[in-house]
Formats: sequence, structure tokens, C-alpha cells
Amino acid sequence: KSESASLKAKRQFLMTLSPIWILLIVWIPLNFTIGKLVPADSEGEVVMALKRYLPLTIGLFVSIGWVCVLKKVKLSALGKIVARKSTWKLEAVVIGVMVFQFMLGQTDAARQIAEELRTMNVPIVLVVAILPVIAGIVTGLAIGFVGTSFPIVLALISNEPVIFPYVALAYGCGHLGMMLSPIHICHIVTNEYFDSNYSKSYGRMWPVFAVNFTLIGGYFALLKYTI
Repeated sequence: KSESASLKAKRQFLMTLSPIWILLIVWIPLNFTIGKLVPADSEGEVVMALKRYLPLTIGLFVSIGWVCVLKKVKLSALGKIVARKSTWKLEAVVIGVMVFQFMLGQTDAARQIAEELRTMNVPIVLVVAILPVIAGIVTGLAIGFVGTSFPIVLALISNEPVIFPYVALAYGCGHLGMMLSPIHICHIVTNEYFDSNYSKSYGRMWPVFAVNFTLIGGYFALLKYTI
């Protein structure tokens, strides 16, 4: 009985992860095939975008279809999910972040901002820690704080002999900012499910945030002075 229960648990675990490995099964060969079909020296933003995003997009649609079949989701229910206001708000945030990141790259604004900060003698560590926190609080998404703050952070630390400690610090602080954001999807869903509110949630999370911030700072110092 114990072996049967263990085997059943393993199968259930694999089925739970099936959307992820189905995505990988579709994405890996498509990415390889398109990479072979499209020359490495090919030019054009449309071609490069298709090469980069088409395999992943197809994999996501196949994975979503698999979930619908596995969970027996009807088309009407799927339509309601797609039509939700929260879904479109999240899409708008992601698109806005990607557009902002594109504009930073096209206008070379990230390098110019970094140069201004250097001229003003603002401590690099302070900018690397605070900028991702602000971006995380404003967007509430990992792609949000990475897409908006990391171009500036990477331009700022480009002259450092070792950038990995600063990248770790920036991501850790950005993640904290994201978890502090009232528009972070985890906060919204948790409060709705447990019929709670932000004051109760934040009251329990502040000690955890303090410990995490201390650990992030300690990890940065360890990498900074040992690498």
C-alpha cells in the first residue's frame, strides 16, 4: 500500500508540473529549429523578435491548452478568465514595462542616467539597492523591477571590477520591493481568499522583510569582499 501511495504521489507530482515540462518540450525543439532556419547574421527587428519569442509563445499556448484539457476547462470558462479586468491590467503593466525598457535602450537613457549619478557622486551601492525597491513597489512584478531598473543599474556598475555582487543586491532589493507592493498579485489573491486586509498582512510581514534585507546585505558584503 505504501509503495502504491508513493507511486501515486509521484505521478500526481509529475502531472502538477506537466504544464512546465510540456512548455519545455515544445519550446526547445522549436527554438533549435528556428535558430537553424534563421541565419545568425540576419537583420531586422521583426525577424529577431520572431526568433526570440515565437517558440516560447507557441509553447505557452500549447501548455495552456494542455491545462484546459487536463482540468476540463470549458471554452466559456476560459473566455471569462481572459475577459477579467485583472488579466488585462496585468497585461498592460507587462507591455508598459517592455516598452519602457525598449525606450531606455533606444535613447541610451540608462547610460546617461548612470553618468549623471556618477557625476553627482551618489554612492553606487545606495542606487543599486534603492532603485529596484522603488521599481518593485511601483510595478509589483519581477519583470517590472528588472525591466525598469536593471538597465540603469547595469550601466552604473559597468566600470566595477566584479558586477555579480551588485546584481545580487539589486535583484534581492527589487524582490523585496515587489513583495511590499500593494498591487503584487500574491497580496491581492491572498487577501481576497482569506478575507483579510493589507494592514494585517503587512503587520506580519515586516519582521520577515527586515530579516531578508539583512541577509541580502550580508550576502552582498560576502560576495563583494570574497570574490
